Amino acid sequence: MNRTKYLLLFLILLVSLAFRVYINYFIPINQYLNLPMIFIGLMNLILVFIMVQRIVNIKMGLLVALLYAISPWAAYLELAANPYIVLLTLLLMCGLINQRFQVNKNFLLAQIFFLIIIF
Repeated sequence: MNRTKYLLLFLILLVSLAFRVYINYFIPINQYLNLPMIFIGLMNLILVFIMVQRIVNIKMGLLVALLYAISPWAAYLELAANPYIVLLTLLLMCGLINQRFQVNKNFLLAQIFFLIIIF
């Protein structure tokens, strides 16, 4: 991946951060959890980009990351400190780990069910 793709991903992260701070200004929901949840949302954006980049290609990964960055639903759920955003982060991390080490599909299903049962 060349330097321009990383620059585009960095710009998408900045757009996402600016969008979430803008929404946080107009919808002050929970002031104590906002900053960690915003960073969890940015981590989701990076994880979604990496997943789509590995499955399809880098251009589609950038497009999906941009759509996630400007999604008002994702931004609202992050700022409301919804536990489903944390669940999404854990599921994306399990998916990347399973994709990286190519584990058994039954093990992947067991991980997903375990995470859903926890929440």
